[in-house]
Amino acid sequence: MAGPLRHKYRLMALREFGAKQKGEMFTAVEATRFLNEYKNGLGKPHRFTNSNVHQVGNLLKGNKEFQVTQLKSNKVAKWIYVGSEEE
Repeated sequence: MAGPLRHKYRLMALREFGAKQKGEMFTAVEATRFLNEYKNGLGKPHRFTNSNVHQVGNLLKGNKEFQVTQLKSNKVAKWIYVGSEEE
């Protein structure tokens, strides 16, 4: 089981990915690819953002900043970033 530290950095990277999408729909596969290729400030792969499609789908479901538009399964569901209430 991954600890809260791993999810903290995954969620930060997912929010960055969502902000880059600018209201466009995306799948969990695209988000997983972004997380697995995510680089830290030095240009090295970030050590806490690696993930798989099932875990990313569950993180997206549990976060209120992401909204599902077409739910079939974690792999093919279409997601959209709606942002936080503070924005």
